[in-house]
Amino acid sequence: MLEEPRLTKMNLILLTRFHSQHQGPLGTPTGTRLADAALRMGHTLTIVNPAEIVLDFGQAEQGRFPVQWRGRDYPIADLTLPLARWDDNATWQVAETLQSWGRIISIPQRVPLGDHISMARLMARRGIPAPRSWVLSNPEQLQILIPDVKFPILMRSRYGGPGRKVAIVQHSGEAFAHAKNLSTSGQPFLVQDLPEPLGQDVRVLVVGEKVVAALAHAVM
Repeated sequence: MLEEPRLTKMNLILLTRFHSQHQGPLGTPTGTRLADAALRMGHTLTIVNPAEIVLDFGQAEQGRFPVQWRGRDYPIADLTLPLARWDDNATWQVAETLQSWGRIISIPQRVPLGDHISMARLMARRGIPAPRSWVLSNPEQLQILIPDVKFPILMRSRYGGPGRKVAIVQHSGEAFAHAKNLSTSGQPFLVQDLPEPLGQDVRVLVVGEKVVAALAHAVM
């Protein structure tokens, strides 16, 4: 009779700036499930907030570990799991430093949340149907596009949450004015076709190959 394999207990660290949301019954689902599963299986779990970490590269050459947490070296663990948004640079800086100094850490591919240019590029590379999109660096480049676009068009900054720095533009004069406003931040911006029928926004959340949630609303 085959013996069941023994489970090796692990010392785990969850690296997340949303640490307070993972410590109670109202914590975010991902953090809560990770914590509950680890504790049920007998693992040791520590939650580390990157906001409490100092990267001290000035003394690294003298043998001091550069990642300091609450005045001490970052704890030694079997595995560190970062839980962060794509644009959470503080967390990623800590994670990448830990990896550079040989600590065992699982760094997933960054999913670009709020980066409209990266999302347009990902969809284009994978052949996902999407509105025609152009990436411009300055308002003068609009002159090349005007003969090809059909107004109204959508103009948006590279970064921004839902509804922020996004405009439906009705004509070329308005497009140049909005492009000038978007380019003041020094970031490239997007010009996109508005798919027909106009006035409807559909957003879908896909996990793996399964659609787990969808939302549609009409723009009044």
